[in-house]
Amino acid sequence: MSYYDPKVYDPKKLLGEDAAVMEGFSLCGQMVLDWLDETAEGMTAYGGVPIFDVIYSQVAHDIRQHVADLLDGRRVELTVSLMEAEPERYATD
Repeated sequence: MSYYDPKVYDPKKLLGEDAAVMEGFSLCGQMVLDWLDETAEGMTAYGGVPIFDVIYSQVAHDIRQHVADLLDGRRVELTVSLMEAEPERYATD
């Protein structure tokens, strides 16, 4: 992967199918993060042992943070990859 410059590799600059790929990636990632949020927040509703509910919620929160960091890194890699696949399309002055 090339050096990441956010001014050059801005996902908002993606066009056509590339923009659709990025939108799909973002939507899928957000669905996973939303599910992890629900898991972290909703454990007390199941009527389990309170301490296990707290631990399970904390683990879900920690996993969510880790997944969010991974998705951010993959978003950068995907943007760079899409833009470098067609450099003439995304040429900057």
